Amino acid sequence: MRSSFPLCLNFCKIKSNFFRVKVLETKIFQVKAVPVSQTYSVEKALGLIFTSPGETFLINRLSETIMVIATKPHMERVERFLKELNFARKVRVIS
Repeated sequence: MRSSFPLCLNFCKIKSNFFRVKVLETKIFQVKAVPVSQTYSVEKALGLIFTSPGETFLINRLSETIMVIATKPHMERVERFLKELNFARKVRVIS
């Protein structure tokens, strides 16, 4: 049990006497306009980050957002990736 505790910190929360296990989290990144020529590159790069079942993303160029559903470690990689590309303006957590 001890060896799995640090792993649990990535997706377990205790709130109001409840122990909640949440494997995937959802975030919406508001981004600068993604040029059509770069949309494929961004999609390909994001696709390489996701390796766990249930992880996905959706790029909406009209609303200038990218919705990401991923595990916490992969979500952190996505955030770093978008910041490195200077796309991310702000992050809004859905759930």
